[in-house]
Amino acid sequence: MRHVPEILIRFRAAAAVAIACLALAGGPTWAILALMWLGLVSDILDGVVARAVGADTDTLRRFDSMVDLLFWLGVLFAALWLHRSALLPWLPWVAGLLVAEGVILAASLYRFGRPAATHAWSAKLWGLLLLAAFTEIFLAGEGGGWMVAILVSGYAAFLDVLAIVLIMPSWRRDVPSAWHAWRFRKNARKAL
Repeated sequence: MRHVPEILIRFRAAAAVAIACLALAGGPTWAILALMWLGLVSDILDGVVARAVGADTDTLRRFDSMVDLLFWLGVLFAALWLHRSALLPWLPWVAGLLVAEGVILAASLYRFGRPAATHAWSAKLWGLLLLAAFTEIFLAGEGGGWMVAILVSGYAAFLDVLAIVLIMPSWRRDVPSAWHAWRFRKNARKAL
């Protein structure tokens, strides 16, 4: 059972590649959607199972965070390949989110010498909104109001996670929000 979380994460990485390949091959939309939804389910379950079986390590959580990014990049590639016109007006904002991911990575590497693995609540909400938006894109060929929702929530999650990275006195995984980071920092000062 201790290997189940890693298997779920590896499944999500494979799903990202499969989604991109299906898009390139003009594969069926239902298969892309199924892999996307199963990928999100695997993302939810990997942490739950890891905590339940005592396999919740820093290394696993960092691996999970990196695969989350890979997964959504695979979905984004597929959406761009199959429904470019639905995403073209939003590309500058989407590119900004990709830059934001790079900023978080750089800040965490600079401060702590390793990538962040905050798994913030804001990022979890963003993941759910991404699922809804990409489902609509793949089914209807348009993102509509979902695009505004994922961009707003994406930038909010970026600010939250960046604040966590900048506030935390040392690297820590699974920090729910910047407020929690501030509390950790405050308590760390009291302990001195």
